[in-house]
Amino acid sequence: MFFPEGFVASISWVASYLSLAASACSDTVNSGALCAADWTALVADMSEIASSGAGVKRTFRFWLEGYLRAFGECGVWEVSRLSRFQRCK
Repeated sequence: MFFPEGFVASISWVASYLSLAASACSDTVNSGALCAADWTALVADMSEIASSGAGVKRTFRFWLEGYLRAFGECGVWEVSRLSRFQRCK
């Protein structure tokens, strides 16, 4: 499965590092490269936050589906008089 938020973060980090390398390797201060590094780092950070949120959503959905499959929609098991487990109604 392809998760685009991780891809965007990776490309943004590469762009940020290349901008910082362009600034560090020049003889004078390259304010354009520093600005580009800051903005691409900001995009990468926001992509990391999006990636974390998407991961939480996928994990919660997986957990919720398993929980409902095991316990039914009401979420509890009831014990009948004959000591058999029944799903709640």
